[in-house]
Amino acid sequence: MVNISEPIDAATRCATRIALGLGEKDFVVATFGHVAWTKCGDRLLEAFLSSSLAGDDNARLLFVGELAQDAFGNALRERIQKSGLGERIRITGYVDESTYARYLIATDVAVQLRAHPRGETSKAVLDCLAAAVPIIVNDAASFRDYPDDVVMKIAADPDLGELAQRLSSLLAQRRTVAQAGAAGQSYAIAEHAGERIAAEYALAIDEMLQRHAAASLAVGIRDLGGLLAARSPSDAVVAASARALFAMQPAMLFRTQRLLIEVSNVADKNRVTGLQRVVSAIVRELYVSKRPGFSPLAVRLHEGHLVEATEWLDSLGLRTDSEASMPTPPAVDIERADCLLMLDASSSRHEEFADVFAAVRAANGVIYTVIFDPAPVRTPATLQHGMGQSAHHWLERAVDESDGLVCVSRALADDLLDFARSRPSAKTRVTRVGYWHLGTDFIDAAAARTAPSATLEAAVAGTAASLAATPTLTWEQSVEALQGVILDERWYRSVAS
Repeated sequence: MVNISEPIDAATRCATRIALGLGEKDFVVATFGHVAWTKCGDRLLEAFLSSSLAGDDNARLLFVGELAQDAFGNALRERIQKSGLGERIRITGYVDESTYARYLIATDVAVQLRAHPRGETSKAVLDCLAAAVPIIVNDAASFRDYPDDVVMKIAADPDLGELAQRLSSLLAQRRTVAQAGAAGQSYAIAEHAGERIAAEYALAIDEMLQRHAAASLAVGIRDLGGLLAARSPSDAVVAASARALFAMQPAMLFRTQRLLIEVSNVADKNRVTGLQRVVSAIVRELYVSKRPGFSPLAVRLHEGHLVEATEWLDSLGLRTDSEASMPTPPAVDIERADCLLMLDASSSRHEEFADVFAAVRAANGVIYTVIFDPAPVRTPATLQHGMGQSAHHWLERAVDESDGLVCVSRALADDLLDFARSRPSAKTRVTRVGYWHLGTDFIDAAAARTAPSATLEAAVAGTAASLAATPTLTWEQSVEALQGVILDERWYRSVAS
């Protein structure tokens, strides 16, 4: 929101310029705000010096703001002194609000550039628009939001030649300058005036109040009362509806959804196999990355309920000192709309999660299960004796209990869709099946790589020579006890022991 300036007559503008030490006929180019490297003041200076404005005695360049006390500031001041135009190029230093407003009145064209923006909204740009000051910006970050007929845009990475040409063109076409200023002020009135902003706030607040009322227990009872009035109080539907309405009452309507990441297998056993490294990497990325819409919480199963996997998180350095010093709650209570991600599901412990699954369902949450291993789906017969049946039973339960499945390949996702469709419709819940592709952290891998020793190189060469005349199997998965895959008997028959 900005204050829209009243129209300024020629006499007021002239008097303001004289008070600031400027001439009535000067062509004033200004940039507003802290003079630092992020505002590209050095590029503006070089563009001014290489444009036609450098040869015009009435052209002025003003840096309205405090100069940074660093190498950039020192270099900019030195360049101005060496330019020979020090009398026409001025750094004002910090100015108060009233002086800032006078410089806006005195300015013909403003230039506001940004390098490495953080998505902020520039108040100086809005002030210039409100004061009918034409403005040049680079086409980056929030500056892109302004229409092209409201601000004059140059390349996102400000180019000296382009900026110099634009300044020279404006000096030669004063009428264009006035038209651009009027267009900018009209936009500021339409989009950023106090009345408009206040109205938008009022609409947002009213919407939130209405949403709160619509989701309240009182409104729910009122709406359902008419539907349930004809039923007996002992009717199961009435009882279930009452429980559901009661469960809604303490829920926070606008809280961030929690993503409960189940990591019992890796947290309890602390294994460092390929699968567990993948689990650790995924959890680490979820914790350290900014992802809107949910907050991650790694949990493990303990005595039938979920607890935060604090020791495991500490081993990965994913809790701050202050978090680690706080007492750990005895259990993680399931909250409304929680999403439970079975990231490290163990086929031998699936039955133990029955109460957890029921709690998630009761809270209107969802359950997603990650399927890493294609063997139970594609080739269950190849698993070791007893493991095939166990793995197949776990897969059935995962499909029946989950709202969605995440696979490690498109092929596995397709197979799981076929498997889910083969299940009785009354049992399965799964409605979404997707996939991601697992990879590696190339930076960590490169850092961990060391030059092989001569002994290791000799051993590798000897092994390669011995395998040259022997049929060889290249194993792409981790060789783990739980994998338990038995090679086809025909392979053994064709290979001498």
